Amino acid sequence: DVRRFLRLPFIAQALVLTHGGHLAVRLEDISLKGALVSFTAHNPLQLNEPCQLQLELASDCTIVMWGAVAHVEGLH
Repeated sequence: DVRRFLRLPFIAQALVLTHGGHLAVRLEDISLKGALVSFTAHNPLQLNEPCQLQLELASDCTIVMWGAVAHVEGLH
């Protein structure tokens, strides 16, 4: 598996927003082209579903990433 962008371990709480609502997730790692998140229960996201990831670093600093679900496996 050859990656163009380095994946950095980054454990934190985050939100995934979709047209169906928002989900609390655990961010596992992050890169310039995506993020790996895990769910505490059933993963309701669908492959290719548009979404937004919000990672709050401080009360006045939030990273927002727009994208689509690229991979679904179990709770990831």
